[in-house]
Amino acid sequence: MDMVSSLYHENLVQLVRSGQVPETAVDESVRRVLRVKFALGLFDRPFADEAKEAGAMLQPESLSLARTAAERSFVLLKNADFPAGAPVLPLSTESRMIAVVGPLADDPKDMLGSWAGQGRPEDVITLRTALAQRVGADRVRYAKGTEIIGGSDEQLAEALKAAEQSDVVILALGENAPEMTGEAASRAHLGLPGRQEQLLEKIGATGKPVVLLLFSGRPTNASMGF
Repeated sequence: MDMVSSLYHENLVQLVRSGQVPETAVDESVRRVLRVKFALGLFDRPFADEAKEAGAMLQPESLSLARTAAERSFVLLKNADFPAGAPVLPLSTESRMIAVVGPLADDPKDMLGSWAGQGRPEDVITLRTALAQRVGADRVRYAKGTEIIGGSDEQLAEALKAAEQSDVVILALGENAPEMTGEAASRAHLGLPGRQEQLLEKIGATGKPVVLLLFSGRPTNASMGF
């Protein structure tokens, strides 16, 4: 069996004719595949009932399970004490104003990950939206800060202003899921792409408590040494 590459289709006939691949090896490989298909009943029921698809996708119980799985996958790497002596998390109720900064703070499409399947951006509740729903929109300042790749000095300046006018900063950084994580898409480096590391350093230099959220499907290296 071959997915996408078409290597068998393009080369196998010639390899068998030249004797480089024995025809008996091809026969046995085919038998193994057919055995599984027979065991699954695919020759008795070769066609799927397409009418069942609508009733199987995006059901409430499935969405609830997916949310639970996502919540349990969160990893808290570090919860350092701030100069006041208390850890940054959980956020204090005294934090009247929260700055939500970063290219992934309000990006529904990237929240679907690298294999979205039937996922729809219009169904996504972003970090910015969820936080506004939880604490009130009047307590949330949002600034993109930079793009995942690229970004301007004006965006950085806007993010710094939002941070300086807030009690705590939540930074949402990471990768473009469809293009930087997964099959034929992973990057060669672990660092944050674009100007995100610069944004992280500048926000850290403000002295405000910072909560860093990394959105990526693989290990990512982000320096928090400020």
